[in-house]
Amino acid sequence: MIDFYNNTLKYTAKSEVESWLSEGIKEVARRMDVDLSRLSEFVEEQEKYIHILEQNPTINDNSEERKEFRRHILADYIELYQNANKGRKAVIVLGQIASGKSSFCKKLEGDGRNVIVDVDFIKQGHGAMDGLKEDFDEGRGVEKIHEEASMLSKEYLKLMSSYGYNLVIPKTGINYGSIENIASLLKERGYTVMLCYIDLPIKKCIERNVARFVDEYRRGLACRLVPLSVIEKIDNKPFRTFAKFLENSSPLIDRYCAFSNDNDLAGEMKRIDIDAIRDYIKSWREKNEEVER
Repeated sequence: MIDFYNNTLKYTAKSEVESWLSEGIKEVARRMDVDLSRLSEFVEEQEKYIHILEQNPTINDNSEERKEFRRHILADYIELYQNANKGRKAVIVLGQIASGKSSFCKKLEGDGRNVIVDVDFIKQGHGAMDGLKEDFDEGRGVEKIHEEASMLSKEYLKLMSSYGYNLVIPKTGINYGSIENIASLLKERGYTVMLCYIDLPIKKCIERNVARFVDEYRRGLACRLVPLSVIEKIDNKPFRTFAKFLENSSPLIDRYCAFSNDNDLAGEMKRIDIDAIRDYIKSWREKNEEVER
C-alpha cells in the first residue's frame, strides 16, 4: 500500500528537494536532447520572472474594461460546452501539481460531453476561448492570474451547475473547506457527486512539473511551470482532504475512487481499492495515537 501520509516534504531537507528538482531537469535534458546548462538557466529565469509578475495580481484590476473582459471569458467558456450532457453528475478530482489530473479529467470530459470546470482552461485558453492567455504569458503569469482565474471558475461552476450540466472539476484539494463548499453546492442542486484522488509521489510531481513545462514550451503550447514553493505549500494535503471525507463518510459524497499514476509517462493509471485506503487510514491513526501515548 502507498504510504499516503508520508508523501510529504515536511521531513525532507531543502537541499534534498532542490536535488530532486535538479534531477528532474537532468532527466528532461536527457530525454529531450537539450543542453543541460541552458535548460537549467532557462527554468531558473522563468521562475524568477513568475515571482516578479505575481507581485501585481490581475485580481486587483476592477476597471470596467476588465470586468467586461471577464464577462467575455465566461461567455466563451459557456459556448464551448453548450451541447454537453445535463445529467446532474459531478466528479471532483484531487491531486498534487503534475500528478496527472488534467489527463484524467480530459478522458472524463469525453470530447465535450461533460463540462470541465478548470482554472487552467481560464488561464491558458481552451478550444475557441482565449481566456487569460495574454496575461498567462506562456506560463510566466501563472501566479499573477491565479486568483482571478479561480474567481472566474467559481462563477462558472455556479452557472453551469444551475443548468444541471455534468461536471468534471479538477482541484488540488489543498483546502478541505473549499472542496466541502463545492460538494455542498452540487448536492443542493441535486447532483450525484464522486470524489476522486490521483496519487503520485511528490518527488515525481516536482520532476514532471519541469518536464511538462519544457515539453509544452517546445511544442508551442500554453505551458505551465508551477513554482516549487506552490508544490511545497500543497504538499500531501490532496490526500488528507480525500481521507477526511472518507473517514467522515460525508453525506456530500456519493462515491469515491482513487488511482495511482506512479508509472512511466505512457502507462495507464492503476485503480487503488477504496477499502484498502480506509484500512490504511485506520491503521495510521491507531499507530500515531499509540506513539502519542
